[in-house]
Amino acid sequence: MLYSMTGYGKTLIENSSYSASIAVKTVNSRFREIKVNLPPYLYEYEEPIMELIKNRIKRGKINLYIDLEVHRHTELFQPQADTELAKSYIEMMDSIAQEKGIQYSLSLSDVFSLPEVLKIRPLKSKMKEISGKVLKGVEKALDNLDDTRIKEGNYIEKDLRARLDIIQKSLDKIDSNLQAEKENRYNYLKGELAALLKDNNINEDRLFQEVALLAQKGDYTEEIVRTRSHLEQLYNALNSDIPVGSKLSYILQELLRESNTIAAKASNIDTARIIIQIKEEYERIREQIRNIE
Repeated sequence: MLYSMTGYGKTLIENSSYSASIAVKTVNSRFREIKVNLPPYLYEYEEPIMELIKNRIKRGKINLYIDLEVHRHTELFQPQADTELAKSYIEMMDSIAQEKGIQYSLSLSDVFSLPEVLKIRPLKSKMKEISGKVLKGVEKALDNLDDTRIKEGNYIEKDLRARLDIIQKSLDKIDSNLQAEKENRYNYLKGELAALLKDNNINEDRLFQEVALLAQKGDYTEEIVRTRSHLEQLYNALNSDIPVGSKLSYILQELLRESNTIAAKASNIDTARIIIQIKEEYERIREQIRNIE
């Protein structure tokens, strides 16, 4: 089963005290990059959330967002004032007013409206309950994410299998051309050498040996065998239950290397045309592999 690196999952936690929206988005990347955006009072739970993600996703760029909205008249949360910050604000305003000769008055509501002075925070005794539900929500969002990644992965797998079948059939044509190509090359080289040496006393056995060696240089049987082996590895990887994106990339590099060698050795025009078509399929496969975990 293939997992796409592109996906999206979301879940919502709602009760009488608060509501939490949890969303996770992934895109393709060579390595695993995780970014978690949390409300301040959940900062201490960043590591457990990171571990949940690491256990589920091995490669790709992952962004997780948690937005928590507190309902009024709840027992789980209480207002907390940052008195030190409030004092700093008042001292700064007093200093400016004195320096500039400004008369001003400041009410308590004015102080509480200053940035970061008054916050609604969960009671420490209730944080275990809240964090437990949030972590379960993260798991649910990851489940929903996996649904989309698997769905797209199935489409990619179907496309890859179709392209691999095309390559297999093309390789069969090249294999069938090879024997005729070897015979033609042998006869051509034999004729060329005979023409060059017609005025000399030719050792026919030695001539045949030399021609056979030259003909062997155009033999790409080993490359065809290795290509079939690499293609079998690709098919096996598609059936794997573990992330195989990096492995598929490596195998594809080997396939491209073998196709380049065949192209260099082949003298048959039809074989050269088929190799071009195979390499085009490899490029299409490469584009798909870039999005596989």
